[in-house]
Amino acid sequence: ATLASERFPDQDQIKIALARADLASGRYQACYETLNHANVLPFEGQRDIQALYANCQMALAIEAIRGGNFKLAEERLKGSKVYPEHLGTGRPADPDFRVQDYLLMLSQDRAGGPAGAAESAARRADFDAYAKRHSRKNLAELRGQLDAWASASLGHKEPLAALEELSAIVRGPRGR
Repeated sequence: ATLASERFPDQDQIKIALARADLASGRYQACYETLNHANVLPFEGQRDIQALYANCQMALAIEAIRGGNFKLAEERLKGSKVYPEHLGTGRPADPDFRVQDYLLMLSQDRAGGPAGAAESAARRADFDAYAKRHSRKNLAELRGQLDAWASASLGHKEPLAALEELSAIVRGPRGR
């Protein structure tokens, strides 16, 4: 993918392949930069590029949380909720941001302070509102699994693997 992107720097599909390779290889910053320079035309049913963008930013946020840089983690997590026009996908009517909201809660709880506590409470409400609208488990029902994930996976697994585990807990095994 790297060689192809060097030979054909204007081919956005090659940029997307490079971004996927970077994400899978743990080069999250390179993935982010590649996607920021891509210009993908929209097509019907396309969701994977925005998911790639979101996963890249959430993996960067996990690295920032591990390093104690909660401000950067918050920026990345809020950025992962954006549907950039240059990546070809419009925002759906009711996007599922529960993974981002949980990571924001976790980051804000670890950062401490009254502002973090207020933001964290707002994220909890957002998480539960989405779960209620779609007949899914709320935060209280998932608390044990989420706490186990935070202690076992957040600081010990590769960010992408930890993120996939978290997503399976929050969204269920099929990602819904």
